[in-house]
Amino acid sequence: MKTIFYLLFLICSLPLAAQKKVEKTFPYTNGKEIYLNLKYASDIHIKTWDKNEIGIMVSVNINNNANNDNFVLESSTTKDSQIEIKGNIKDLKLISTVPTNVQSDSRGNYYGDNRFWDDENKVYISSGPQVFIIIDYDIYIPEQAALLVKTISGNVLVDYLKGKYRLETISGKIDLKTAATTKCDFSLHTITGDVYTNLALESPQAKNGELSRVGGQYDRDLKLNNGGEKLVLKTISGNIYLRKK
Repeated sequence: MKTIFYLLFLICSLPLAAQKKVEKTFPYTNGKEIYLNLKYASDIHIKTWDKNEIGIMVSVNINNNANNDNFVLESSTTKDSQIEIKGNIKDLKLISTVPTNVQSDSRGNYYGDNRFWDDENKVYISSGPQVFIIIDYDIYIPEQAALLVKTISGNVLVDYLKGKYRLETISGKIDLKTAATTKCDFSLHTITGDVYTNLALESPQAKNGELSRVGGQYDRDLKLNNGGEKLVLKTISGNIYLRKK
């Protein structure tokens, strides 16, 4: 019996794998566009601040924390004079596993061969090597900076103040909050998703004060308060939400 208790003590004493936390700041040059190239992402939260730098905090879970050190975050200046910040996973093929019937968080994403989420049994069913990730970003950018975001399946969540934004995700949603007094032009694009808003946009279906569906398979330009800075929001299969804060 003592042996059993001792073994249990040893097991409980082993350090549990934890999410990796990454915090970095990058210098910003006035007039340059910030390009967030975040191919692998879960949630991308973007806010503005009064500092002339870009602040990024990342929470990383790769293969249930077994391969967190394969995540890298780096910056460069592109030929278009953009400040590119890229989140990447090193040796993606080498760390791929075959997660058949793996108990995992449905908010995470698998990258690799075919897979689907079995909601009844709360498991992923897959047919080949995959990498499971949950990577969440909290990003702060200068107030007037122009911004480009590209991601595969990440949700792009934005508190908008000013500046030209282009937000693109393939299967994630775009959720943008702004003041009712903001002046901007929206260019909205979604193929299988819907668009919802409680802002007083120039649309007969948008009702101020409640979140109303204003259409699906959407490709339309709308103004808020007679227009201003241009915001391009593009997703293939996700919804677009424009909310009053």
